[in-house]
Amino acid sequence: MRVYCDQFNDPNHFDEVLAIFPRLKMCFAHLGLNAANKMNPQRTDRDVPALEWYYKIIELMGKYKQVYTDISYSAAYPGFCKWFKDEFAKFPEDIKDRVMFGTDFFMTVQEEKGNDKDIFDTVISELGIPLFTKLANENVTRYLTWKGLSAE
Repeated sequence: MRVYCDQFNDPNHFDEVLAIFPRLKMCFAHLGLNAANKMNPQRTDRDVPALEWYYKIIELMGKYKQVYTDISYSAAYPGFCKWFKDEFAKFPEDIKDRVMFGTDFFMTVQEEKGNDKDIFDTVISELGIPLFTKLANENVTRYLTWKGLSAE
């Protein structure tokens, strides 16, 4: 059942939807990382995630200006913040403006265990205040106030 449900989240299924509905704003959660493809101690290289959904989300963000992503849940994965900062530095500016922090951060303790305050403090420390402010304030504000694309 879980694999079946993941099909509804798979970004590979959204290209046609986004093309048909150009005013539909979409946020893909976790930067494409989930229980099956994330950073964790069981992976051969635990600091590198499986990236299939990540690459597709970045591709969709490059193609559709109404596509956003969120990293807050993934930020609890060991090694994520360092990896993310390196990746974020490579993004074009318009994609940097559509990466958010905060939509489901409170859920991190369910999967990764621990204390959400400790996880939050680590994220702030590892991302730094300027990047965190962009992700948690500027980009979230942009997402929440987005009026849609003009009907050119």
